[in-house]
Amino acid sequence: MSEATPLLEVLDVTVTYDAGRGRRVHAVSGASFRLLPGEALGLVGESGCGKSSLARAVLQLPPPDRGKVRFAGEDLGRLSGELLRRLRPRMQMIFQDSLASLNPRRKVGESVCDPLAIMGEGDRKERRSRAKEMLATVGLDPEATFHRRPHQLSGGQCQRACIARALISKPELLVCDEPVSSLDVSVQAQILNLLERMRALFKLSMLFISHDLAVVKNVSDRIAVMYSGKLREIAPSSELYGKPAHPYTALLLSAVTSPSLPSFFESRDSESAGGEPPSLFAPPAGCPFHSRCPGKREICLEAEPPMRVVEPGREVACHFPLHTKKTPE
Repeated sequence: MSEATPLLEVLDVTVTYDAGRGRRVHAVSGASFRLLPGEALGLVGESGCGKSSLARAVLQLPPPDRGKVRFAGEDLGRLSGELLRRLRPRMQMIFQDSLASLNPRRKVGESVCDPLAIMGEGDRKERRSRAKEMLATVGLDPEATFHRRPHQLSGGQCQRACIARALISKPELLVCDEPVSSLDVSVQAQILNLLERMRALFKLSMLFISHDLAVVKNVSDRIAVMYSGKLREIAPSSELYGKPAHPYTALLLSAVTSPSLPSFFESRDSESAGGEPPSLFAPPAGCPFHSRCPGKREICLEAEPPMRVVEPGREVACHFPLHTKKTPE
């Protein structure tokens, strides 16, 4: 990976939730990655693995229990409320449920104007003009859309409006939390193409979250794979799809790719690859994936593998990574 100064650094971030009766849910455990200016990082994993919790921790919604998040060199955890509020326009989020993320009682144009009003930019006329320009930029007819309410738009139109609202503050970082999973397949392609165009037009860095590897492939320069609250592999998109280094990545790819997928699961007892992820209330000893891994060995049950570099630009948390020459540490 390039040694350029990262826009975003996530360092050993941990997120837990109170589940009552003295129990804590370990949603995210020790996650670390960085994002360069203009880069798109895909974050994938099964539902419930902690992807959205990590994304919200990046934006301090709420702040993580432990670890640091640096944006443009600023440690967000050390900023006061007012300083953090001033920085927020540079970091925006697009949510999975576009209809629910728009106020049903407000007109769509008003929702797109809101960030400018909060930032104190321009008068009402100027804000409306900028909102209409942004609606047109994302492919909506501003005259037909501005005065409608969310329920009068289709799912794809609502998501375009949410993208317009996110981009109107001219952010540098766009966090997309499964922005196409609730849309029809044909509309998904349109929104993905739109995000790619907006990324190039506004020179955005993007954290794109999905449970579908086939979706993130087309929009990500690199991909981070998450399992049971922990990052298991980070690699360039083309390399991860061609030669997955972690068994869990291979398992995910086996559900979406062609017969060109490396035959890791074909050459072993694939029945153990089924089942459920371990409990987030009481994470097991050793590698969290060992109960589902056909290639597990004794060390996998006893010691958790650290995230380590196995090839230039590739990190993996596995004692016996696939398709590499590294030996267990």
